[in-house]
Amino acid sequence: FVFKLPDNVSYAEGAMIEPLAVGLQAAEKAKIIPGETALVMGCGPIGLVIALTALAGGCSKVFIADIVKEKLRMCENYKNLIPIDLVNQNLVEIINQHTDDWGVNIIFEASGATKAYDVIFDAICPAGKVVIVGNPNMFGINQFHSKHNGMLKTKPTIKKTPKAIKAIFIVSE
Repeated sequence: FVFKLPDNVSYAEGAMIEPLAVGLQAAEKAKIIPGETALVMGCGPIGLVIALTALAGGCSKVFIADIVKEKLRMCENYKNLIPIDLVNQNLVEIINQHTDDWGVNIIFEASGATKAYDVIFDAICPAGKVVIVGNPNMFGINQFHSKHNGMLKTKPTIKKTPKAIKAIFIVSE
């Protein structure tokens, strides 16, 4: 598919339409309730946009985890976006400290990394929601069902692309 960009949208802004469409799709799929907390695994362009979309959608706090410090530094300037360095910090301990040992309400898996599934199910609250944005064939089905979580897989974002273009068009005006 090809979408025409409005004249006032730059190519740099246009390059962010796909990550924004994915973020919109993931946040919509999660059905965020204002005040919920979330964890985004992966701080690439898509993970970062998902985190910002979750905050805009009503999450009171969003944790974002990655193994690359440089990516996480981008998150330091956003209020209520808490970066977690998976190389030097314990993901579950940090989540538990901030949620009184409850866990996050929503996990967005956007890294596509197999190792992400080793810890995400320990960071979620009972009956929490997991939105698989990365590789959905790698998650641990037994761990998932043991906590009775709701898993949601995102579909192709082609239907969200026009919405993302409109969002960028509004910002560019």
